[in-house]
Amino acid sequence: MVSFKSSLAAFVAALGIGSTASAAVVTISQTFYNTSSSTRRFSFTQYMQGVGIGAGSVQMIGSLTITLTDMNGNGARIATSGSDPIYRATVDGVTVKTLNASPWVWQWSTPFDSRSTVPVNYSEALPPGVNPAGTVGLTTTFDLSAGDAAYVSATFEIPAPAPAALIAIAGLVGSRRRRRG
Repeated sequence: MVSFKSSLAAFVAALGIGSTASAAVVTISQTFYNTSSSTRRFSFTQYMQGVGIGAGSVQMIGSLTITLTDMNGNGARIATSGSDPIYRATVDGVTVKTLNASPWVWQWSTPFDSRSTVPVNYSEALPPGVNPAGTVGLTTTFDLSAGDAAYVSATFEIPAPAPAALIAIAGLVGSRRRRRG
């Protein structure tokens, strides 16, 4: 016989299936305008403390898309700045992932055109020894041609351990109680 408590627990567990609790998500969604008469370097950083992330968090997920717009009719150019990648994800100041590494250049000469890069995405394990509860950061750095604009959309996430694992543990505990009773 199934008790009300075990039915309620199963219902609550079912509500959690398919959901994820993101423990640390850093996003950049910013438009940069170069209003000067020469190429200019831009660098933008966001941070978040990885509160509540436990040792079970071993994945990292991220993405980068850039939209470049020629605002003055002479073409547009975006490129890495020196040896810096366009995208740098960090945990406690240690780089764990880069995208569009140096040298990377994207340009065209069509007047007043606007184009977007193909989105770059990844989902992979955190490097060994990285503390997932540390400070999570995301930096975009690039050179932008004079009189043009760049819209940067970037994410870096260290997800919390999946609720499915918690549900499995609850199921094991529940089955053990049923066998004893």
